[in-house]
Amino acid sequence: MKILELERVESGYGAVAVLRQVSLHVNVGEIVTLIGANGAGKSTLLMTLFGQPRAVGGRILLDGVDITQRATHQLAGLGMALVPEGRRIFPGMTVAENLAMGAVSVPEVAAPEVARVLERVLGLFPILDERAGQRAGTLSGGEQQMLAIGRAMMSRPRVLLLDEPSLGLAPLVIQKIFAVLREIAAEGTTLFLVEQNANQALRLANRGYVLVNGEIRMEGSGEALLADPEVRRAYLGGH
Repeated sequence: MKILELERVESGYGAVAVLRQVSLHVNVGEIVTLIGANGAGKSTLLMTLFGQPRAVGGRILLDGVDITQRATHQLAGLGMALVPEGRRIFPGMTVAENLAMGAVSVPEVAAPEVARVLERVLGLFPILDERAGQRAGTLSGGEQQMLAIGRAMMSRPRVLLLDEPSLGLAPLVIQKIFAVLREIAAEGTTLFLVEQNANQALRLANRGYVLVNGEIRMEGSGEALLADPEVRRAYLGGH
């Protein structure tokens, strides 16, 4: 069953068209990745899902409901959360305060449930518990990425969107992040991630799409795309 669907979506910045007739879908409980070169439009696609920029053509559906023109602040309440490129944590606030901000977007959730979700987030990322009173800006890059994911999880999303979660991280940290993402998905959260690290992303994903110059050019299972000669040449260094 589809939880997120794009139908012939077009988007861009002013007169500059970036996405052209993009159609894709994410089923409930899936991990789906979008890969592509720098400038292909991957981040624009994720930001368009959140209304910044707005789609100028086509439709975006969440659980079959058209959310194309919904305001950004409404989307968290509908069950979507975004881990943006570059993390965008609040550097002057503590780790605990950053996590608390993640729950602000769903004010109707009762305090005991917020406490339960926080306990789960700290179980996924124990280092955040250790660093709870530390200013977020003093964390390492990997710890900041864990915090960004944890903050997004505090809103109890049904669909978690991630923009380049491995960017700038050491290989061992990337393995840790992707292992946690697999665990999050196993617990029932649907994941849609944009990644330049095609090898890691396709190994994690049930399915993947390849975006080239704002258009979907290929799609298939993660395994099939990993084995595809064209994908290997373009995104996996030919090996």
